[in-house]
Amino acid sequence: MDEISGLFEQDRREKARAAQGAKHRASRTGKVGKLRMPADFLGKEYSKSSRPVSFTVEELLQMLQDTPTIKQLLLERLETEYQNYKLAIQQTVDTVYKITELALYSVQDELAEIRQEVREMKSCLHSLERHGEQAERFQRGPALIPGSNRGRSHEQMKEHVFKKIDQMRSLGLSICLENVLNYFPGATYYLYTLKLWRGSQEMFDEYFCARPSKGDEPGLNREKLGEQQPLPEVAK
Repeated sequence: MDEISGLFEQDRREKARAAQGAKHRASRTGKVGKLRMPADFLGKEYSKSSRPVSFTVEELLQMLQDTPTIKQLLLERLETEYQNYKLAIQQTVDTVYKITELALYSVQDELAEIRQEVREMKSCLHSLERHGEQAERFQRGPALIPGSNRGRSHEQMKEHVFKKIDQMRSLGLSICLENVLNYFPGATYYLYTLKLWRGSQEMFDEYFCARPSKGDEPGLNREKLGEQQPLPEVAK
């Protein structure tokens, strides 16, 4: 009804303008004084037809059912947009999944290479440790004296004491316990603390066995040496 009333109002205004002058647009189109009806706005197939259009009630109902309503048009448009949105989301997810899968494949290959290198390094370290233990077992030197803090064996420390006695002999000093202790006070550590010998007599006997004398050397007093008694052992 609003559309029809609008058409009538438009027709009325055009006629009012046409009455004011002959040069108006409506006068040139031949619409002056003519009442425009809704049939004038129909399509060409209706306006040029010589026969009036007729239809039954069933046909009218069928046409109304076949004609899409605004609600159906909106629903169809929303459905189309939803399908397009769904397709776009699915394609995006598939693309992201493929990219992630390719990236994970490369990372997995790198991790496999790293694991292989770690296993090889572990096996190499184990083999080196085994060879090192065997080499240490076969090349281990003589046992060291606990608490000596010098890392020398019994034989090395005895040789050190004997060298001091050799120096005394080279100076012409008499070889006796008193002179040894005066010239080399550290001998008490080897003799009574580490107990390399069971008394001074055993120390001198071993020394003369290792350093045999050539005749009567000056400074060698064997009689006085035999009279020397072992000093009392120093408590630990």
